[in-house]
Amino acid sequence: MRAILILSFLVISLDSAARIGIADWRISTPGDNYIDNFSSVSLYLKDGQQLDDLERWYFYRGCVVGELSDGKGWFVVDEAKSEIVWQTDKSKWEALLQERGLVPSVWTRWIDSDPAVLTSGMFWMLWIVTSWYIAIPILLAVVILFRRAWKRERFNWRKPYTIGAMVIGLFVLWRIFIENFLQSF
Repeated sequence: MRAILILSFLVISLDSAARIGIADWRISTPGDNYIDNFSSVSLYLKDGQQLDDLERWYFYRGCVVGELSDGKGWFVVDEAKSEIVWQTDKSKWEALLQERGLVPSVWTRWIDSDPAVLTSGMFWMLWIVTSWYIAIPILLAVVILFRRAWKRERFNWRKPYTIGAMVIGLFVLWRIFIENFLQSF
């Protein structure tokens, strides 16, 4: 049992081996800049500029749009030009968004922390280790559900185990899509 626990810790947490700390994260922006939370949540541009204390943000049309923490203001970063526009007046910021066409018409994907928390190996490792009495039965139930859908029902679309397996599978695919597609549209 101890060997399995050690092996699962090593295998599941490989993606965070090179990070500064367990809770630290770093994401790439669509313009190949990056956002991390090593000292505070900060946006680092390729030309060396840095914007600190991001509260929440979204990506749209080559820009990073968002607000700073503690009511310090709002910002628009054009990643191609490495241009940072910072406003302390929300109405001026909203006018700037309208002027540049940076208000998504369908969906605004606001991000306020690591967007890949559920596909992160550290999350699953910590959840299983700290909540094993909940995690193990849930994982076993999912395995049994998929096994019964395969063995008993041969994935017949009208059978209950197959429907349950499809719902779980679609939820997992939706989470993977949501955590990897960060654009607003």
